[in-house]
Amino acid sequence: MGAPNWANQTIWTGDNLPIMRGMNSASVDLIYLDPPFNSKANYAAPIGSQAAGAEFKDTWTLQDVDAAWLDLIEAKHSALWRVIQAAMTNSDKSYLVYMAVRLLEMRRLLKETGSIYLHCDPTMSHYLKLVMDAIFGRKAFRNEIVWCYRGGAKASRILGESMMSFCDMPCRGSASTRTRFGCRMKARGRIAATSLDGAAVE
Repeated sequence: MGAPNWANQTIWTGDNLPIMRGMNSASVDLIYLDPPFNSKANYAAPIGSQAAGAEFKDTWTLQDVDAAWLDLIEAKHSALWRVIQAAMTNSDKSYLVYMAVRLLEMRRLLKETGSIYLHCDPTMSHYLKLVMDAIFGRKAFRNEIVWCYRGGAKASRILGESMMSFCDMPCRGSASTRTRFGCRMKARGRIAATSLDGAAVE
């Protein structure tokens, strides 16, 4: 395992890709990511809030994709390339390329005993499952947590999101050394992660 060249509980801002590329391999125990959902919408912080002026575009085009990312995936990750090419639209392909290059870095960063949790919604969850299968291996898939809630303009509208868990390549750590994590729902939709081996990690 690699020694971390970063301090625990450090907070970075900005795109995580260049930050991850500067981190040592096999130095991370647990990754949780809550990425864009490819919602085809634009978001802005409310006027008057502390984050006023912050904006985020969750729409994707081929112009958002670095050509070097495409070359890397096509040349070195053929299974992943086939998943991306199976997407129905250029927007979906662009989003998957954006996600794939970051998930490849996360695989490099995870320790042999590490785990990764991906939060998504039904918009792209089916594609993301295939992307993670291609990167981590189908046997590395551990579970999917799905929860539903009411919201939106109509109180009767039922929404759903999910979280998929994988361990690294695939769960190479032995049962005695691997840390296993579980999740449980808390009040107001919060999720608490707990080590199944006894240590709480809320």
